[in-house]
Amino acid sequence: SRYRVCCYTRLDISKLRQQNEILKRHIRATASVNSQAVVPSRANLGDSFLVYFHIPKTGGTSFNKMLMKEPLSRASSNMDIKYNEEHTPANLNCRYLKTYKALDIAQMVDKVLEHCNHLTYEGSWPFFEDVARRKSNALLLMHLRSPIWHVISMLGHDFQQGRYETYAEKLDDSKESIPSPGAGSTSWGANGYILDNHVHVNFDTQNTTKIAETLDKDFFWFGITEHTKASWCLLLWQLGVFDRDYCRGLCGETRSSNETGEADAYVVSNTFGNNRLKRSIDMGAHNTTLSQAHLKGIQARTRKDQALYDAALVLFHRRVDHVEKEVGFRFLHCLSK
Repeated sequence: SRYRVCCYTRLDISKLRQQNEILKRHIRATASVNSQAVVPSRANLGDSFLVYFHIPKTGGTSFNKMLMKEPLSRASSNMDIKYNEEHTPANLNCRYLKTYKALDIAQMVDKVLEHCNHLTYEGSWPFFEDVARRKSNALLLMHLRSPIWHVISMLGHDFQQGRYETYAEKLDDSKESIPSPGAGSTSWGANGYILDNHVHVNFDTQNTTKIAETLDKDFFWFGITEHTKASWCLLLWQLGVFDRDYCRGLCGETRSSNETGEADAYVVSNTFGNNRLKRSIDMGAHNTTLSQAHLKGIQARTRKDQALYDAALVLFHRRVDHVEKEVGFRFLHCLSK
C-alpha cells in the first residue's frame, strides 16, 4: 500500500526525496542480513527500569526531560539527593546523575535505584555498566550523533564556557590528551571536551566492533540525534506505549479525531541559564568559523566514531522500517511504499 504524504512545499519534497534515497541505500546495504535482526526488543514499561547512558552533546538533556514526562515518568518529582565529591560536584536525583570521576557514590546510586523508575547517567561506560547491572529489569538507552556535528556541538559548548576564544583555537590545541582505555576514561580533557572519537572514549575502548556489538546486544534502544522524533516513536513502540497520532503526523499523515491539537506534544525547552554561559554563539562570526582544513581534521579525528555511527544508522533504519510496517504507516521513511 502507499503511504500518503501531504502538505509539503516543493522544497520539502525535494529534501525528503534526497533523504529517502540515502535511507533506502542504507536498507539495501543490509538486505542480505537475517530479517530477525531488524526486530527491535519489546518490554512492558510498568515492569522496567530505564537507564539512559548520556553521551554529552547528543541531545541527552532534552531526552532526560522526556523521561520526566508522561507516558514514561512514574517517579516521584520530590526526591532529590545531592552529593558532593571532594573535587567534582555530582547532582543525583530520580532523573539525573552527572559525574566524571564516579568516586564513592555507590550508596547514593543505590538509593536512586531503590526509589526511582529511571536513571540518567553521564560518564564513562564501565561505571555505567555496573550501575545498570544492579537492576535485573534495567533497560539500557542511549543516543548517537553524526560525529562532525557532535564535535561542532562540543566546540560550541567549550566556546560558550569561555575555555577558548575561537573554535579553531580549540581544534589546534596540542594540550588535549586522550585517556588510555581501561584507565577510567571520561568525556573531559584538561581543556574541555575530548574531541577525538568521543563516543569511543565514553565507552573506554577504541574497539569499534565491541561497541557496535554492545549497542546491538546490550542496549534495549538507541536513538539517532538527527532523527530525534522518529527515535522517540521507536522507543514508545518498544515500550508498548506507541502514540499513533503523534508518530503518524511526522510524515504529514492526517491525524485522528483524538489528536490533542498541540503542534508537538513532546517538545521540551532546553535553555541554559544566562549565568552559566560566558558568551553566546553567533555562527556568522569569525570566532565560530571553521576552515576546510579544520573540517577535514575533524573527519580524521573521528574516523572510529564515524564507522560506529554508520553501522548504528543501518541498524536504526532497519528497526524503524520494521516498526513502520507493523503499525501500518511511515514516520521516518516518508516517501517509501
